Amino acid sequence: MRRTKEEAAETRREVLRAAEALFLDKGYENVTLDEIAAAAGVTRGAVHWHFKNKQGLLFAIRDKAQQPFKELAERIAEGHAPNPLELVAETISATFADLQQEPRKRGLLKVIMYLDMAFCEEVADNANSFRHDMREHFARIFHSMDAIRPLPPLGRQILPLPL
Repeated sequence: MRRTKEEAAETRREVLRAAEALFLDKGYENVTLDEIAAAAGVTRGAVHWHFKNKQGLLFAIRDKAQQPFKELAERIAEGHAPNPLELVAETISATFADLQQEPRKRGLLKVIMYLDMAFCEEVADNANSFRHDMREHFARIFHSMDAIRPLPPLGRQILPLPL
């Protein structure tokens, strides 16, 4: 039976949601692909098709967490942000507010940090790490902002800080 792109995307989302929940509840090391498949209501083959393995699921969780900053970098680079610095501040504030209000998202951040420690530290340049990717997104954001309008010198308060 052939599936539509929409059905395949929904299957992928379901597998990812199941993996996130199981990783948080049981810990990454204590979860099997069979458990993830059962929780998502799919076959183990479907999990392999969409993510290859458990590490692939962790990378997908990491990519999902980075998405707001990746989209911000693209939006600023394309010149679609009237006030890029304000947009950066809003995105960072919203991310921290979300983490504060959502314990499960804080837990997922711990899972992502596990990914960095377990899979990326053996790579000399950490080119696949969450930290490296986030630095790349922020470098792109600030280079694009500086190209649009030079940034104020360091040491000067840019935005009023909320109390």
